[in-house]
Amino acid sequence: MAAVPAQQPAWLRLSAAELAEKGIAPVKHEHMAFDVQQPGAAEEKPKSQGEAQDGTTPSPASDQRPAAAAKGNGAEQAHAAGKVEKKSKRQMIKERKERQQKDRSGLCVNFAKGICTFGTACRWSHDVKEYLANKAPDLPGDCPFANTHERCPYGFMCRWSAAHPPAQSADPNAAEAPRHEAAPPQALEPKIRGAAVENDGSLPSHVPVPLPPLSEKGSSVNELHKDLQTQLRKNQYDFSRADAVLDDLGVKVKLRGKQQKPKPPQAPKPAEDAAGGDAEQPAKRAKTDAAPDSGGDGVVKLFDVSRASEGNGAYRVGAGRAAERKPIDWNGKLVLAPLTTTGNLPFRRLCKTFGADITVGEMALATCILQGHSSEWALMRRHSSEDIFGVQICGGFPDALARCAQLIEDNIDCDFVDINCGCPIDLVCNKGAGSSLLRETSRLEKVVRAASSVLTSRPLTVKVRAGYYGAHPSDASARNVAHELVRKVGEWGASAMTIHGRTRQQRYAKLADWDYIAQCARADGAVPVIGNGDIYSWQEHRERTSADRGVTATMLARGALIKPWLFTEIKEERDWDISASERLDMIRDYARFGLDHWGSDSRGVETTRRFLLEWLSYLHRYIPVGLLEVLPARMHWRPPPRIVGRSQLETLLSSDDPRDWIRISEMFLGPAPQGFQFTPKHKSTSYATDVGYGSMAAAVPTGNNGGNEDEENG
Repeated sequence: MAAVPAQQPAWLRLSAAELAEKGIAPVKHEHMAFDVQQPGAAEEKPKSQGEAQDGTTPSPASDQRPAAAAKGNGAEQAHAAGKVEKKSKRQMIKERKERQQKDRSGLCVNFAKGICTFGTACRWSHDVKEYLANKAPDLPGDCPFANTHERCPYGFMCRWSAAHPPAQSADPNAAEAPRHEAAPPQALEPKIRGAAVENDGSLPSHVPVPLPPLSEKGSSVNELHKDLQTQLRKNQYDFSRADAVLDDLGVKVKLRGKQQKPKPPQAPKPAEDAAGGDAEQPAKRAKTDAAPDSGGDGVVKLFDVSRASEGNGAYRVGAGRAAERKPIDWNGKLVLAPLTTTGNLPFRRLCKTFGADITVGEMALATCILQGHSSEWALMRRHSSEDIFGVQICGGFPDALARCAQLIEDNIDCDFVDINCGCPIDLVCNKGAGSSLLRETSRLEKVVRAASSVLTSRPLTVKVRAGYYGAHPSDASARNVAHELVRKVGEWGASAMTIHGRTRQQRYAKLADWDYIAQCARADGAVPVIGNGDIYSWQEHRERTSADRGVTATMLARGALIKPWLFTEIKEERDWDISASERLDMIRDYARFGLDHWGSDSRGVETTRRFLLEWLSYLHRYIPVGLLEVLPARMHWRPPPRIVGRSQLETLLSSDDPRDWIRISEMFLGPAPQGFQFTPKHKSTSYATDVGYGSMAAAVPTGNNGGNEDEENG
C-alpha cells in the first residue's frame, strides 16, 4: 500500500459501503496512490493537467513528458508543463477549421486513384513528387488490406506501402512511387507517463505494434454518390411524394419555391411507335409504370429510372418493395444508442463483436442531409455486420423531416428510421429540434405523422426524454410529457419509443429515473418502450427490465462507451474482470476497423487517431472489477485521484491525461504529428450527484477533461 498523507481526506475514512452510498468508487486502498508532499514542494512543482485546484494529488499521468516531446510551439510547451489553456467554443471551431485547411495540403486521394474530376480546380494537391518527398516513414507490419485478396485502394499513399507487392496495374503514378522501407519499431520508454516506475513487461516492448491484417475488407453501404449530391444541391431531386403527404396534412412546404419542377415525360410520337421506338423508349415506359406503385396518380415518383440503368447503387427501385413495413422484434434486445462523435461505424462494428443486437447511426441533421453534405451522409454508413441497423435524423419541422424520410427510403439501406426528440444541446434546441419538440406536442405530432406517412417499407421510432423542464422527472416542478406521448405516437405512426429517464433541464445532475420509464411502459395503449439511462451492469439491466416494469428493450449509451463488453456481461449475467491486455486488444481492433473505414493513408490514420482518442476519453473511466470492494459498479461513482492497476498497462489505461491517450494511440498508429494536442469534444467526465451524496462526492477531484461542448451521449 502506498504511503498515506497525514491529513487524510474525509472520504478516505469511510467504509466501502459508505463510499458507494456517497457516490465514490470503493477502490481497494492498495490500488490507490498517495504522494507525501515535502515542505515547499508545492511552490516548486507546477500543477499538472490532472491536478485539482485544491492541491490534491495529480493523476498518475501527470509525469512530465520527455524533453524531446516537449519541444514545439508555445501551446505544446505549456501543455507539457501542465498548464491548461481554456478555450472558448469560437476559438475551438476556428482552430478546427485551420487544422482542416492544413490537412487539405495533402495529396488528392482520387487523383492518386486516377478518378479525380476537378482537375486544376481541386482543393487538394496533385503534386505526387512533392508528396512522396514529404511522406512520413512507413509503419511496421503488413498493410491492413493485405489479406483481403484485393489491391490496397490507397496505393503509394498507404502508410504500409513498403509491404505492398510490386505494382501490377496501369496506374500512371505507380512508376513515380518509390518503395519506402518501414521504420523499425521504437523501444517504449521505461518510465512512461501514467504507468508504474518498474517495467513489469505488460506494456509492448516496441511501438508501434504491427497490426494484423483484416481477414476481409469490411463492406459498407449508404455512400453518397456524386450524381445524387448534384441533384440535391441544385434542388433537382423530386420530392413530390413527400410534398403530397404534407399537402394532405395541411402543412405548408417552405422549400417548394426553390425546387425545380421536373419535366414531365413526353408522349412518344406515332412514327416511333410504328417503328418500335428508339433505345430510350423502355426507360420512359418504365418511369410511367412506376407511378401506380406510389398511388396511381401519375405524379409521385420514387426514383429516377433514367439513371437506374447506369448501375448507380444510390437509385433503388421502389416498385419491388413490400406494401407493408417490415416489423422489428424489440423484445429483450440490446440497442447501441446513437452516440454523437463516438458512435461511428468502427465503434459499432466493435460492439457487434461483443453482442449488441441493434445498432443506430450517429444523429444526422435533416437539413444537412437534404443539402447533400457528405459529412452528414457519412453518419448513415452501414457495415455488413450490422444486421439490424437504424438511422437517426434530427429536425424540427415536418416539411424537412418528410422530405428527409423520402430521401432515406429511396437511397439508404436501413431497417428503421429514428427521430431524435431528446438532444439537449442549445445549438439544436434553439432551431426547434431535439428536446424543444417536447414543448410543442402539436408540432411534434405533425413531424411524426409526416415522416411515418412517407416511410412505406420500414418502421419509424422516436427517441425522447422524460420532459423538457424539471431538475428530475420525480420532482414536483417537472413537467413530464413522455407518459402522454407514449400513448399518442402509436396513433401518429411510430412503432416504438425510446425514453431517456432524464429531463432536458436536468442533464446529468441526477440519475436516470427508471421508475418513470416503467410508468410509461405500463401505460394503456403504449407502444413498445426502449429504456435508456445509466445501465452499467447486468444486475442493473435485470432489475430494470423485469416483467413487472413492462420495458421492452434497453438502450446502452455511456455504459457501452466505458465498457463495450457490457453487452456480453448482460447476456451472460456475469461480472467480467477483463484484463488490461484484453482491453488493449480491443483498442487494437478499433484501430484496425478505423483504418478499414477511414483509410490507411496519412489522412485516414489521423482520422482514426482522432476518433480513437474521443473514445479513450470515455474508456479510461472504467475501474477494473478486481480493484473494487463493492459490486456491481455504478456509472456515477467518482474514482479516487490516482489509481494504481495490477500491472503497468492497467495503470496506463486508467489515466485521465490526454497525453497518455495519445501515447496509447501511438502504440498502433505511429507517432502523432508534431505539436499534436487533444481535447475531448464531449464532457466524458460527467458524473451524477444524486440526492444524499452532498459535498462528499464533490470532494473527490477528477480530471478536468470535460470537453468544450454540451454532453449528448447517454
